[in-house]
Amino acid sequence: MHRNSTTTLISALLLGLASCGSSSDNDPGTSNVTGLGAPGTVSLLTPNTSNVGGGGGGGGAPGLTWPAGSAYLTDAANVNVYDPAMDAIQSGNSILCMVGLTAFAQMVNTGAYIAQVDESRCETGTEPSEGTGESSTSSQNFSFFTTNATRESNTTPQFNRIWVPVNGPGDIPVMIHGLMRVDSAPTVNDPYGEFSMNWAGIPSGGSLEEPAMFGFLRDTPFETPGFQFFESQGDVDVPALPDEYSSRTAVHATYDNSTERGAARIEVTERYNFNGGGDTGPLTSTYRVSYNETHFKRQLDAGPVTTFSRLDFTDHVFRYNLYHAEGNDLGARVPLNSGFNVQFDGGAFGWAGYHGLWAPESVTFGDGDTVTRQGRGNQPDVDYTIDVSPGRLVEFSRSTLALTNLAGQVFQWWENGTQYRVDYSVSDFRRVAEFDFGTESWVPISPPTVIDVAMAGGVLNMWSQTLGGPVAYVDGADHVTYFVEQFVGPEHELLLSAMAGEVQLFGLMSCLRSGITGAEAEQGDIFLANAQNVNAPHSYRFNADDLTLRHDPNGDGSVLNQVGLAMGEVPMSGPNTWGLRSGPLVESLAGVNQPSGIWSVATFFVYETGHNSWNQRVGLIDAQQQSVTFDRPIDFLYTHSTANDINGDATYDGQRFILSYGGAGSLHGIPFDPIDLDGDMEPDRWYPRFSIKDGTLMGPTGGEFALRALEVEQTLNEDVGGAPGLDISAADGLTLPDSSIFVVPDIGLRPTITAPPAVINGVVQ
Repeated sequence: MHRNSTTTLISALLLGLASCGSSSDNDPGTSNVTGLGAPGTVSLLTPNTSNVGGGGGGGGAPGLTWPAGSAYLTDAANVNVYDPAMDAIQSGNSILCMVGLTAFAQMVNTGAYIAQVDESRCETGTEPSEGTGESSTSSQNFSFFTTNATRESNTTPQFNRIWVPVNGPGDIPVMIHGLMRVDSAPTVNDPYGEFSMNWAGIPSGGSLEEPAMFGFLRDTPFETPGFQFFESQGDVDVPALPDEYSSRTAVHATYDNSTERGAARIEVTERYNFNGGGDTGPLTSTYRVSYNETHFKRQLDAGPVTTFSRLDFTDHVFRYNLYHAEGNDLGARVPLNSGFNVQFDGGAFGWAGYHGLWAPESVTFGDGDTVTRQGRGNQPDVDYTIDVSPGRLVEFSRSTLALTNLAGQVFQWWENGTQYRVDYSVSDFRRVAEFDFGTESWVPISPPTVIDVAMAGGVLNMWSQTLGGPVAYVDGADHVTYFVEQFVGPEHELLLSAMAGEVQLFGLMSCLRSGITGAEAEQGDIFLANAQNVNAPHSYRFNADDLTLRHDPNGDGSVLNQVGLAMGEVPMSGPNTWGLRSGPLVESLAGVNQPSGIWSVATFFVYETGHNSWNQRVGLIDAQQQSVTFDRPIDFLYTHSTANDINGDATYDGQRFILSYGGAGSLHGIPFDPIDLDGDMEPDRWYPRFSIKDGTLMGPTGGEFALRALEVEQTLNEDVGGAPGLDISAADGLTLPDSSIFVVPDIGLRPTITAPPAVINGVVQ
């Protein structure tokens, strides 16, 4: 299917709005009115939570008794079941997570407010960022929800009005208007309660009468219990013009909560005209679904009926928390000062943190601009000056891993402009696949070809998903070297001990040039010639004032040339479009006897620069001209084992991974792979290669922290024996909803709010 991802996002966003929250008491000061939540999830199936949850089957840690009421025991895990048949429904689960982070049920009758939500916390199953192999949860991506939840009394309905700016079809700005009515909250016997939600996406200059898209979600309390979902973008009944796309989705699902039996009919119609292929005409696909307490059946169009067991499943964990596993804080979350909210001159909100300054796409900022951290209550506003440097100096602390421990490890390596996948077998590093940039896919090399490391310069500079980034192998060594990274800012020890605020650094291999043109970067011509001996190194200067690296060709500071691209130059292809990185730079070459030996020093520095925002360092300076500091992520080596695997899978037993914890729900370092769940040879979801069991001990010293899953998705395993008593035709009698049920959400213009976000990632400020 060629489903438009933007359309899915917009519609899923509002689907999530109708699926979030929980019942919560709230006293805004004028009345004691209970805020009504909506269903915790919109799904056909109830998940099995035996492996997750602090008090559940996955909650143990050997020898530990968690204090009653500790966060380890009380933090709730969100668990849902995914199947390709439910994609039209389950695509809203990631957005459901985002809306849950607006905490609207706690904010009823408090007036309109802004909630700042990090979308990366909720993007599960999506393709990872280029070059990382990790899920998209690896980077921040904030959205700002304007919400106003009202309820007159505890006997009247609650109305949730929601405005969300998004990029619509063709990247056109769209303002979603949503109105949700909740008459009763979910209960054990009625998991959806009574609610209805209508939404419309209004393009700039448009109106509710002609939305870019519209839809609704509602429960069906007066019919067979269940829910109906409908969305429409464009008109699938008229021919598509060049570069046009339209779609219509309709879902009707029923269930019997007491027996866990139900059925669903899901129909998606698409129409498009791309790449000169002409109008496709309406392309309709229909899933029929039937399930009972033990099995789940689905059929796509007239294809085969496939049966899955609800008792045999696989858990895939997307997000974790770390908790103290020793000391007075036993069971408490591991806290990190990861950042705070800021406001730009134009009124837009952003986020400043360890990795830099995040701003919405509509906001541009530069060195010397001002942002404000708005005070809350009686606290005053605080202004900060934006400090931009053209690159980032990164400290690398060296660790090693024996070649005998590389079984199953896969690396990426560039050779003369070609990107390879490399593994280690017996005694050799081998090219096992080549990346095809045209198809954006890996092409296997069969049989693999052995790399002559000596001919490749004596050093393989590779990249590893599992070891956290750069990995180096020096010809003849019995190990590879990997590194733990830390940004060098004004507060770093390197600069605090510098003479006159400037540090001289020396390099021998892969030393970046200055004045690099875009064409040279495309060809890989970015380095000075490698030094032939350690007594004639390349000299650089790094200044604490502007945090910029400069080439020092005379070695005495008399001539200094800024390292990296010449002004205005941008590479358009090749590996350097993602940025330029130097080889090792050190303060002293003492103990280095040959150029390749620089890779063996305990600590060295690498300079990254380029035309992309992520290649540059962006910090804040306060009124006292001091740099604002944030806690760096907690990095540590983790050895996976079958005993620690939530599914008991032995595939990655004994393999080692660099994990990095950046705060609540933000644990990175586990690689992701695409998975085909419906047999059409196309990946449906991206899942972690393995998932870790609750209670597993880990940390820099090995066991000071315990881990717990927060976001889990289950997939059902096929039952080849089938379920003869389960009839797929139960879906045939379901009537699909259409646009006649849609009600225009006439909630007015989005309120203008100058106050800072009242809720940040689910926490009321």
